[in-house]
Amino acid sequence: MTHHPDGAIAELMRHWERWVGLAARSLQARADAEDAVQQALVRAAEQLHTLDDPEKLEGWFATIVRRQAIDQLRRMSRDAHKRRRLAVEPLPAPHPSPDAIAATCACGIDALEDLSPAYAEILTRVVLNDEAVQDAADALGISDTNASVRLHRARKALRQELLERCGTTSTRECLSCDCP
Repeated sequence: MTHHPDGAIAELMRHWERWVGLAARSLQARADAEDAVQQALVRAAEQLHTLDDPEKLEGWFATIVRRQAIDQLRRMSRDAHKRRRLAVEPLPAPHPSPDAIAATCACGIDALEDLSPAYAEILTRVVLNDEAVQDAADALGISDTNASVRLHRARKALRQELLERCGTTSTRECLSCDCP
């Protein structure tokens, strides 16, 4: 069955806020979520001919939105990593400021950013944002089992990154370390 693209896209556009909210589960910034939905609409318009059942339009589009948000998150993570690698390191201050003394080690955050995007995303959602594993799985479009396995592997990879960076596998030690 073919669908009139303008009618289907108009139907999807009526639920714009729902789609932006869905994308925002992966992307924190509203502008990024809106970009993801716009790209998902373009993709949907291109692939609408593949949808067999008009009753499944919203579920089909929700999948496209989730995948687009995840793809965008991965791109953003890769871009941020490239920018960090190209950035010039600032010269150290001759005397640490009071803020610097109170600050905790950045090794953990840097290590997190160097993990694969899939691992960084699950750790950010579950550990940093206190999101339930099941909610993270839904937002990522994966099964609960897959999310649990990914979280376990991500934690293991983070421990390895921390060990290589500052010699500890304990996040508690990392938070009180004096790494530069």
